[in-house]
Amino acid sequence: MSNFYVRGVLANLITLAILLACMFIPAGTLNYWQAWVFAAVFEVSAQALGIYFLMHDRKLVERRMNIGPMAEQRPGQKLISTPFMLGFVGFVMLPAFDHRHGWSPVAPVVSVIANAMIVLGRVVN
Repeated sequence: MSNFYVRGVLANLITLAILLACMFIPAGTLNYWQAWVFAAVFEVSAQALGIYFLMHDRKLVERRMNIGPMAEQRPGQKLISTPFMLGFVGFVMLPAFDHRHGWSPVAPVVSVIANAMIVLGRVVN
């Protein structure tokens, strides 16, 4: 296996570990089916897109393996990528805190529809 693929697998595992930590630590429990479903939907769709682009545009995958403010060369890009990454972390952590504290009970069907919309968005995109 080439260094490129090893880096890709490690990056995916690290990203998944961070995603899971951002959901389950604030939730204070692993008994949070909505987070498990979201993690599965997110990971499967990310892997599907990764495989597609490996087959059709490997150069894009190589460029995208280096992400975040530290990977950006231009100051404007650093400025844009920082709040984007922080926003994504907040996007994942806020529902976990909501789950822990019961701020807004959500019907299970809403979670299912939201995940279906994520899948649809990945398929259409």
